[in-house]
Amino acid sequence: MKCDQSIALDYKVKKKWGPKRRRILVAGKTGDAEDEPAHLARMMAAALRFEELFQRGSYGSFVELARGFGLSWSQVYRIMSLTLLAPDLQETLLRLRKEPDGSDPIGWRGVLDLVDDPNWSVQRRHPVAIRLRALVNR
Repeated sequence: MKCDQSIALDYKVKKKWGPKRRRILVAGKTGDAEDEPAHLARMMAAALRFEELFQRGSYGSFVELARGFGLSWSQVYRIMSLTLLAPDLQETLLRLRKEPDGSDPIGWRGVLDLVDDPNWSVQRRHPVAIRLRALVNR
């Protein structure tokens, strides 16, 4: 399905050492916790960037991409799975912000349940999708 709309993203993303000495992607600080994108928003932005790099031919496989960004193959696979979401859910994820206390409003597990079903209409009716839209529209 071809999309004729574009989304401009302006995230400051840097790599840092995470648990077990693995590289992770983190967003730059924006000051206020409510203005800071949620972890899943940053990962959705990374997924769209990785997809663009694949389409351009910059990387031929997840393994090459993982090496290029200092990530594990499984991290790249999980990030790229977000591209299987319905386009409106991807946009909703991109607009997701952290809670006032700095915590993420939703975690990976729920969103990965959405990805399990390739049918976009089923994804849109899933309780996690309904919760995502409620979080963004509050």
